[in-house]
Amino acid sequence: MTDLAPAPVRMTGTEFDRLMEGGGSAALGRIELRRGVLVQMSPEYLPHGRFKAWLFKTLDAAIAAARSPYAIDIEVTVRFPGRFRPSPDVTVWDGGPLKGPIPGEKARLCVEVSDDTFADDIGAKRIEYAEAGLPEYWVLDVNARAVHRFWQPHEGDYAKRDIIRAGEALTSATLAGIALAFDPPVVGV
Repeated sequence: MTDLAPAPVRMTGTEFDRLMEGGGSAALGRIELRRGVLVQMSPEYLPHGRFKAWLFKTLDAAIAAARSPYAIDIEVTVRFPGRFRPSPDVTVWDGGPLKGPIPGEKARLCVEVSDDTFADDIGAKRIEYAEAGLPEYWVLDVNARAVHRFWQPHEGDYAKRDIIRAGEALTSATLAGIALAFDPPVVGV
């Protein structure tokens, strides 16, 4: 029997950057580069969108309240070294004028809002962020209304991790003064 599934598209980080700079996203839609393979991102439905909007507003307010110099963006590609170019749902970074993706060395916190992608976000994608040296990574689990917080990248993974549940305080492990009440929307309401 012949396998009719298309072969994965493999490329380097530099090739991905050129593709995006040349207007590739207009033809390909929402894509990421994961371990050198183009990955098409899932469509976004209401629970995911509402959680992302809630987190952005709440985290942006916490950054302002802390008088922190950090910038915050939604779904902007981060250019990590090598073959990893994710587009996290939310990125907190050093900011500054630039064109193109956020430089990986300026990223301080990336958040993936997760409903049907939870296993990947907490598994393989977590490892990719740790290998890239991202100081802190959160996975906001829509279904459980919890944040899985990872920090201190060490030997290809994060040395520290915990879970914050709805109703608890969510404090950044690496960004001084960034704290918020973790009271996300309820799914289905």
